[in-house]
Amino acid sequence: MIMEAFNLPSSTPWAFGTDEPHFQRYNLDDRRVTFPRTGFTMRRSTRGILAMNMVLAISYDPNAGLTCGVVLTWSDEQTAFVTEELKGYCRLAGYPLLLPILFTDYQRGLLHQEGEHIWEILLEVETASGQTGAPVISADNYPLSASSDFDTMIKGALQVVQLAAGWVAYTEMLLSATETIRESIRHIKATTPQERLDTVEEAQSIMVEYLGYISLGNNAMLSQLQYIYKRGQAQMTAIYNYIAKRDAQSTLDISTTSRQIAAASKRDSSAMKGIALLTMVFLPGTYAATFLAMPLFDFSNVSGAPTVKTGFWIYWAITIPLTTIVLGVYLTYLVRIQRRDQLEDSKIIRRMNHDNKGQAVYTARSTNASRMKTRPQFTLSSRL
Repeated sequence: MIMEAFNLPSSTPWAFGTDEPHFQRYNLDDRRVTFPRTGFTMRRSTRGILAMNMVLAISYDPNAGLTCGVVLTWSDEQTAFVTEELKGYCRLAGYPLLLPILFTDYQRGLLHQEGEHIWEILLEVETASGQTGAPVISADNYPLSASSDFDTMIKGALQVVQLAAGWVAYTEMLLSATETIRESIRHIKATTPQERLDTVEEAQSIMVEYLGYISLGNNAMLSQLQYIYKRGQAQMTAIYNYIAKRDAQSTLDISTTSRQIAAASKRDSSAMKGIALLTMVFLPGTYAATFLAMPLFDFSNVSGAPTVKTGFWIYWAITIPLTTIVLGVYLTYLVRIQRRDQLEDSKIIRRMNHDNKGQAVYTARSTNASRMKTRPQFTLSSRL
């Protein structure tokens, strides 16, 4: 009923049902009509990141100078914006492109606010991380973080990059819509009867000036958002590099500590070897003394001087050969262990050299094969 009463474009149901941002012009009459009616549909959706959801459908009759339309807004704030702007431009309320231009300016204002917001987030992240060469003039507003919560910093920088990319796309879409509206302004003038041309030109001059202001703001905002996007990417890279550098330093510290522990373990091992060597030296004698369990000195001599009994040589005859045998067995064991370790090391080295050589041969063959595959082939045919 509304579409028929207002002569709205036939694509109005699609415009109200889709989530695709667009601005489209339609010819509602046959081309043979001298001053055909014109229709417009416009959609500005949230896409999950922008607090704007507006849709409108307009029909314009240049002969009667009548503009009819249906507007659907998302919130009371947006409804109040449309109402107040129409009151302010009441003299131009019949101009068919007034609402599309107002919607474009409203979205530009939202994008400007969002750009300021992500700029504040970026400055906070840079100040907290300290990874920036661009000093903040009002640094007191961005105190340094007490804790190095790099997860929060990375999330903040990622938020800036993601939102800035979205705002750049929205701004480019606004610039494209601005050009389409400018073409539609020329179309409205071309399809207006002569008796109403003065009124349309007066409204057109105001709208063109308004549209020029919006275009300048969009271009400036696009440059600012692109700058924020690149600076956010640089901040993320700087934070990642700083974390990698810090991790590398931690790894170096751990390596130094491990080397110190290894050196201390080596010293302890050397000390234990010395103790083991001393034990092996004294153990045979202790064993022999215990085994014999016989007194070798006589302290009961009348003269008071101890005398060596005749069996004392037996102790040395057993202890010295036994100690020599034990040390010889130990040294033989050490030599065998060293030879075994050297043999295993040489096997590992030969295996690594063989693998590297095989990889080099495989790479050379692959290179030759690729050269053969990419060699150009020519087919010649001729007729005499």
